[in-house]
Amino acid sequence: MDPHPSASSGNVEAPSTTTDDVAASEARFRSIFESVDEGFCLCEMITDAAGTPIDYRFVEVNPLFETMTGLVDPVGRTALEMVPDLEPHWVHTYGRVAFGNEPLRFQQGSDAMQRWFDVFCVPVEPRGTFALVFKDISEARVAEASLRESVRRDRHRAALADAVRELIDPAAVQAVATRLLAEALGASRVHYVDVDADQRLSADQRAPTRPLEIATSVVAPVVSGAQTVGMLTVHHEHPHCWTQFELDLIQETAERTHTALRFARGQVELRESEERFRSMADGLPLPIWQVGIDGGLEWANTAFYDHFGASPADVAGDKWHLLAHPDHDRFLLDFAAAIEERRTFHGEVLARHAGGGWRWLESWGRPRFSSDGRYLGHLGTNADITERKVAEERARMSRERAEMLAAMITALETDKPGRTRAERLVDALVPRFADYATIEAPDLDDPVVALAHRDRSMTPILRELRTHHRLSIDDEQSLAHAAHGRLQYTADFAEATVARYSPDSAVGRLLSRLGTRSHMVVPIGLGTDISGALMVGITDPMRLAYTPGDLDFLADLASHASVLIAAAVIQEREHRISLRLQEALLPRTLVSTAMVDVAARYVASSDVLEVGGDWYDSIVLDDDRTMFVVGDVVGHGLEAAAMMGRLRAGLAALAGYGAGPGQLLHMLDHFASTAGEADYTTVCCAELDMSTRTLTYASAGHPPILVIGADGSSQWLDEGRSPPLCTGHSAQRDQATVTIPDGALMIMYTDGLVERRGESIDQGLSRLQQVAVAARHDPADRVCQKLIEMAAETPTDDDTVVLCIRLQPCD
Repeated sequence: MDPHPSASSGNVEAPSTTTDDVAASEARFRSIFESVDEGFCLCEMITDAAGTPIDYRFVEVNPLFETMTGLVDPVGRTALEMVPDLEPHWVHTYGRVAFGNEPLRFQQGSDAMQRWFDVFCVPVEPRGTFALVFKDISEARVAEASLRESVRRDRHRAALADAVRELIDPAAVQAVATRLLAEALGASRVHYVDVDADQRLSADQRAPTRPLEIATSVVAPVVSGAQTVGMLTVHHEHPHCWTQFELDLIQETAERTHTALRFARGQVELRESEERFRSMADGLPLPIWQVGIDGGLEWANTAFYDHFGASPADVAGDKWHLLAHPDHDRFLLDFAAAIEERRTFHGEVLARHAGGGWRWLESWGRPRFSSDGRYLGHLGTNADITERKVAEERARMSRERAEMLAAMITALETDKPGRTRAERLVDALVPRFADYATIEAPDLDDPVVALAHRDRSMTPILRELRTHHRLSIDDEQSLAHAAHGRLQYTADFAEATVARYSPDSAVGRLLSRLGTRSHMVVPIGLGTDISGALMVGITDPMRLAYTPGDLDFLADLASHASVLIAAAVIQEREHRISLRLQEALLPRTLVSTAMVDVAARYVASSDVLEVGGDWYDSIVLDDDRTMFVVGDVVGHGLEAAAMMGRLRAGLAALAGYGAGPGQLLHMLDHFASTAGEADYTTVCCAELDMSTRTLTYASAGHPPILVIGADGSSQWLDEGRSPPLCTGHSAQRDQATVTIPDGALMIMYTDGLVERRGESIDQGLSRLQQVAVAARHDPADRVCQKLIEMAAETPTDDDTVVLCIRLQPCD
């Protein structure tokens, strides 16, 4: 008897028909298994000797299982092995389903896993086996995590599908799949092991059996992969020398026998696979569908028909297209393209629902192919994402409203006058939020503060209605009620309101032309003692009517705007007070004699809410001498104006005691240092002696005097200079003397006349010189006016003073 096997081993494959059917069935099951966007697992229950469930083992899981549970590599392991502290109720609950043959859906939390789950549990064959479809619904994170994971999953699916679609080399597929998964997960390594062994007994293994001519037995192993899956043993009663033909025949018989057995088992597996597929698909809560090569519906599970409230006959073939919203043709076109191109499909569609109305669905579909590459159609699933779409829309609207609110507040801060800010607000609302908008103060004689309409031709109609055809204060819809705190909201405005007026009346015709469909009114503050109302309306039939959420946004916007408008009104009042103080502190009259022509102008800055400390004066010293002064106190507002008044009064009192402009500035500096708030004040003093035509001047940090001769010559008086007041300069201040020719024009001014942002002081002085030379023959008052007009061409945020002195020619 030969102790050594003499038959060769081999790799056995089932006939292609059975293998194809099983593979197609398994591929279809696997496609569903991996397409479901919820956690899924197939488990078997573990019981004790008495049949009591004590644990359960994970047999299969889908890609989302680990994401949903946090359990890594669960297949083949038990729940208590992975989560030792798992609560007993999980085992008891699943035991009831596995042995009770009734599905169960519930929500339950696990302290051990620190998660909450929405679970659908269904029994499957064989008895004691069950499947779970579940979602992690942990507090406040599920929506965001689901959306983020869905995006990542879809991107990876699309990238993987595109990368491997045209690949036919298994090694290349493995390389691409592992690389993409490593990139998607940020993993260090990903390995895929594909055991593909075709081991047979070699000639060297068979050689020792050939020369033995004794009674023998031959064992022919059948090898599949790395395992021996069968053996064929042949006994011979007499010694026998086995020929190679005999050995090969034994081996071939062994392999054919095993193939026949696999074919028989394959038929059973195929039937079981089909039954498991049907049972699993009908037990899942997600709609699952299958279309043929033409895109017509061939099969769907129970959840599919339940979701749409349709029978198989209602949606067979192309009839399922009727489930999509009429405006969603793009979804159907994209699906048809996926069928034509034999590629993975993913899309979102608004579809009919069994409960009536429309629901958002996210749809996935994968192409199916036979083993020989023939396209068989698409298999896919749908998920109801209506809640997610609503959440996304709310988030989008929230972002848009926040951006709108920020933009409107920025627009209001740009212009400071209260009325201008109100105009900015209605301009910002139209047309982005409304077709028209008004801000009104019902208690004022002229109630319309600001108004805007997206169609300028309709503006006169809107103004006519809001000015001359207002509702009585007793009417519930009167804006007077809104101005005093009551919000108004009307989704369907036009018919109800227009009907209150005679169709033939002027008001009715105007309202019909305006065509309001929806409107809202909220209170808005227009100052400390003025109540206002902000009204917006929609006339465009293509725009959706306002909602209560829109009313909340408008009220919030009006609240912010009220603060800014009220602040502007307060600033305007302060400006008016400061301006009156400024004008009161400036001299009412100037020196005017036959020998000199004197004129002056004071203009507040272009920022109308501020006034400064600029001033001018003329002081008669004796019959021949007159002192001219121009000064500039740093700062704006009431404080600067008050300090200007004190310095002007102090200088007038000291003028009679000084030995000249330099000495006068020295004494004024000492006075200012005790007065406070006068740091860096600039002053220019010029003493004109009419008898000698001499001008003695001194400047404490002030711009130079410009002298224009009658012949057009010009001279800048830039001597006699010293630092501004209150800067620590204790020495005697310099002064200078110059002779002024008859007919000459002297111009004294503050820096608001010549200084502009973005240009040098020399540019401003040059501009002043050109205008003065051109106007040298004009009266002093006219020269002042021209210089002020010159300054207005380039607005400044500083006040401006101009003092012009013309020395008249001697007779």
